[in-house]
Amino acid sequence: MNHRGCRRLVATQTMTAIAGCAVCVSTAGLEGSHTTSAAHEFWTETSLVRVMPSATMATGVLPEPHCAQVELARNEHESFQVVVKAAVNTTFQVTIQPPQQPGTATDLAISWEQVGLVGVSAILNNTQGGAGWWPDPCLRVPTAFGVQGVALALWFTVHASAITTAGVCTSTITLTPSDGSAVISIPVTITVFDFALPTQPALLTAFNLDEAHIAKVYNKSAPPEVPLSAIETLWTHTGCSNPFSATKGEQPLWQTSPDGGAGDMYTYCTLTKAGTASPGQRAVCGTVPNVCILQTLPGGGGAFDPTTRAGHPEFVQWAHWMLANFSLNPGTIYSEPIPFTVDELADMVPLGLNSFNAFPAHADLATNPQIKAYVEALDAAKLSQFATTYGYDESDLLDEMQATFFTLKQAYPSIKTFTTAHMCGDTHEWREPVVPCYSKGTGRAGTPVQDPDQIQRRNVDYMCPILDWVQPDNMTACEQAGHPMWMYTSLEPHGQYCNLRVDNLLHEPRLLFWQASQLNITGFLYWGVNVWHTGPTHTPIDGTALESPYISPTEWNPMQSQGAQDVGDGVLMYAGVDGPLSTIRLHAVRDGIEDFGYLALLRAKQGDAAVQEFIAKLSSRANLETHIGGTASELKLMLAQRHAIAVAILS
Repeated sequence: MNHRGCRRLVATQTMTAIAGCAVCVSTAGLEGSHTTSAAHEFWTETSLVRVMPSATMATGVLPEPHCAQVELARNEHESFQVVVKAAVNTTFQVTIQPPQQPGTATDLAISWEQVGLVGVSAILNNTQGGAGWWPDPCLRVPTAFGVQGVALALWFTVHASAITTAGVCTSTITLTPSDGSAVISIPVTITVFDFALPTQPALLTAFNLDEAHIAKVYNKSAPPEVPLSAIETLWTHTGCSNPFSATKGEQPLWQTSPDGGAGDMYTYCTLTKAGTASPGQRAVCGTVPNVCILQTLPGGGGAFDPTTRAGHPEFVQWAHWMLANFSLNPGTIYSEPIPFTVDELADMVPLGLNSFNAFPAHADLATNPQIKAYVEALDAAKLSQFATTYGYDESDLLDEMQATFFTLKQAYPSIKTFTTAHMCGDTHEWREPVVPCYSKGTGRAGTPVQDPDQIQRRNVDYMCPILDWVQPDNMTACEQAGHPMWMYTSLEPHGQYCNLRVDNLLHEPRLLFWQASQLNITGFLYWGVNVWHTGPTHTPIDGTALESPYISPTEWNPMQSQGAQDVGDGVLMYAGVDGPLSTIRLHAVRDGIEDFGYLALLRAKQGDAAVQEFIAKLSSRANLETHIGGTASELKLMLAQRHAIAVAILS
């Protein structure tokens, strides 16, 4: 449920930090860092902290742990948590008083979700916990669950629209236990800054939304797989030019297939192309299309209409939801040709669409009449400015990529070429056959580099290295030379790098986008938001039917193919009976993209030096593994820097 209202703030108050929760009313029996209401303990927490089931008290990041306070700009979201540790199993009716000030009503909304718990069977060493129950999905439930002795978080999100009046608003959240114990009341203070983030985010994004997984979950017919005869195109086209990375998601399948094995995948597919593979080897190679989802073009050879597509309504619904609620462009490296119609894309622009993959980087598509008609329709609708053609995913076939991109740019000059191909500074990258930057058998062999001359020579519009291959000064040189630079993460990098896995501290997905601003990059790519690994049933979650916040591991869990190495990688969303369900990590990503927007506004007003000065207190540009951790003092600093940036924008 959403509630609206706000009061106007005088100019001198707009830039005043909230040192405490001034509207918080003293509660009898309040002691220490949490409050006891007859039977149940409760406290408030920032959205930067993952509240584990064993938590015993607030971290101290918020100045008043029995109050909530939020600061945000117009056209922005910001979240906080209310944590309840129940004395007995119970439920709570959640009531949100509309944000208010007499005489003023404006567009400000507060919504809530229960943070559910999912089973993690193995996880990398971290400071939060080991195998067991971890908070991750955000559940839409009619009443909140309380479990005896377990810390459970309720996730509240405040959204200020583009027309919300700047000012300070107050609200009250009430939790009424069904067991008859005392009602819990939490005062909330909301400050809306007198500036707005643009509808189209400052950062371009490409977060792959997988239509086949959605179709499977909702029992719709999945898109057809590639016939064996088309496998020969996989290594030179689309996102499957790197056989190792393209098949990671199917590891359990091809490890048990006849003659299977990761090290032999490329060999088997080479034999298949040559027509000399055994049936078992062809079976191994045939698993690749399950990941790549390279589909035949629509139209069946007849008249082609670029405004129609044989897709699933849920796919478009999820795409709209990603844009409207999380500022994420859906569909990237595994998009089949024409993932969205022209009309569907036009509907997404007002929601914030600023980039999409129109078709895979396949040289044959330069002469395909259906793709030609599609691009002409995009041009006419002024949508091709957002369009890319992605290919050569983590590939070493640079000469071939150069030729393919040249062909596509000649045919479709309005479409940008986009790749994560390996580029190294060593001389072997300048000739064929290539010695790869990364060899699955021997590890890295070469020095990753971002070189403006090489990017231009290879006909690349959007170059996208992985985070731990980023060379900050090289990235800046490319941007200054007019080459927009992206970066990406997947299950890697590990170490101390910020990433989106479950084992990462919850502030790290957000901080990752501060680092993106620190590098002056244009965009961020992520390989999947709903790549649900085989094993669980993936039955859509019905919040009205849940009996506890624990989600059965046989139905949903964040485990992927690499065990402890990639928990949550590619799983930023779950499926509900009424549509997508977010995760606390997805909220952190959204907040980071919005923080990137703050920094973009500051850069436009005061220059890059001011931006670098603010971020330097949180992250080292020279070594991106060096950044703040998750202590209360460090997270307070992050919030303080964000507030100071808002003040600087307003000055």
